Amino acid sequence: QVAQRTGGNPLFAIQLVGDWVARGVLIVGERGFRLRPGERGEIPDDIHELWLRRISQLFAHSDEANAAWLCLELAATLGQDFLPREWHVACAEENMLVPHTLVDVMLSHRLLEQRDACLTFVHGMLRESLDRSARETGRHARHHGACARMLQRVYPVANASIAERRAAHCIEASQLDEALEPLLQAGIARTRLGDFRAALALLGQRNTAMMAL
Repeated sequence: QVAQRTGGNPLFAIQLVGDWVARGVLIVGERGFRLRPGERGEIPDDIHELWLRRISQLFAHSDEANAAWLCLELAATLGQDFLPREWHVACAEENMLVPHTLVDVMLSHRLLEQRDACLTFVHGMLRESLDRSARETGRHARHHGACARMLQRVYPVANASIAERRAAHCIEASQLDEALEPLLQAGIARTRLGDFRAALALLGQRNTAMMAL
């Protein structure tokens, strides 16, 4: 988890684990240290500020600085890797257009990479910082709602993977009623594939959502 989130950067790894030690969120497990149950292990403030400052500087003199920031938050909401088509549609769901220079600027400064059909953030912590920015400014639920609507629009006939993704976005958007159908679809699809552990987890999530409703 540390290696994935830090992109193999030793300095970030040391800062991340050091922050966990300082906050006392590491406990001894059967196979070594692990995070306390329920602990998200959020990134330290200094790394968070570093990423935000770096992105802010890139677009400091642009008329589209705000649009670029919001579009990057939406990209982070989609995940570490995201398809440009999905990203553009999700932004359209929030009545935004992706600034035409945004991707080129992020690629040239090695903050995004092109991998086949996908764009990917160079560091998991960059994506986490953008996601944290959305949470702290109250845009988290709105972004997830836009992503859920995008998936329904782009994939009107959803497979198990798409149904799971849509359900996850609905839950994060606090739209539990909208999550019930895709969770059922995904659970049935996983059952048919013989993936019973995943099916039980999905149907368990659905029961939890129904209880909350």
